[in-house]
Amino acid sequence: MATLTSDKPVEQRRWRRYRFDLPVALTVCREHKTVNARGRSLNEGGMAVSAEVKLAAGDPVTVEFTPPYAHLPIKLSAVVRNYDGEFYGLEFVAHSAEQQEEIALLRLFVQGLTGLIPD
Repeated sequence: MATLTSDKPVEQRRWRRYRFDLPVALTVCREHKTVNARGRSLNEGGMAVSAEVKLAAGDPVTVEFTPPYAHLPIKLSAVVRNYDGEFYGLEFVAHSAEQQEEIALLRLFVQGLTGLIPD
């Protein structure tokens, strides 16, 4: 499995990553275009996705996915932070109180991911 490039060693990350493989609806905000993507890892602050689309660092996107063991989808705003040739590293951002609640919900979910494999 490829890892996203980062200036920080794994032990210095803010949150532990978890591997998973889920379909993600990725909306490229500048084009108002939604593409199918695959989520590959997830943590409280972001996720890694692979998608057949050209993105640049700083591009705003929206991701919508149903986390493992959850029943309802989560829709979050994110910003592209990096790309390793296969996966885009996305950081979740909150532009509204509703989005802050979604990220808080995701945070609670991720903190309960004891059954998934750390990345």
